[in-house]
Amino acid sequence: MKRSEFNLVINRASFTTMVTSAIEVYPQECLGVIFGRKTGHTFVVEYAFAYQTAKRGKTVVDIDRRIKKRIEEVLQKFIRFKKIGDFHSHTTNTGTRLSSIDRKDFSGNDDIGIVVHVAKRRRKSKCHVKALTGVMGNFVFDMAAYICHNSEWQRFNVELD
Repeated sequence: MKRSEFNLVINRASFTTMVTSAIEVYPQECLGVIFGRKTGHTFVVEYAFAYQTAKRGKTVVDIDRRIKKRIEEVLQKFIRFKKIGDFHSHTTNTGTRLSSIDRKDFSGNDDIGIVVHVAKRRRKSKCHVKALTGVMGNFVFDMAAYICHNSEWQRFNVELD
């Protein structure tokens, strides 16, 4: 993958929502939606909401299309930002890499896909390159973001606001 021309800035409240959502349902996966704005090649995540009724597994998570649409329509009325993508977690050793299912689900051109990898904390934790990493309680996490732009997958440069 070539060097990303895209940047992603995540505000602290959205960042906290994504990481705690992943930890809450560990060892299963979480799923949510992100709202924000885009200026040039920079995206800013202003809000993140986790789907409570998602069907969860250790390697897959899904939400009923009707529920997803209903929630996104309601959120759009409360906040002034547009949907810019989704987030979900990984709890296996795949880390923040996109699976073939992820690539299919994030197939909308210029939609952001954020992956939060969560694992139990060990004495030595390996940090992944180009991912936002950290520790929360007894968990270590890595967060990476992707975009499918002109049918090509690119990884974002991610930073906290």
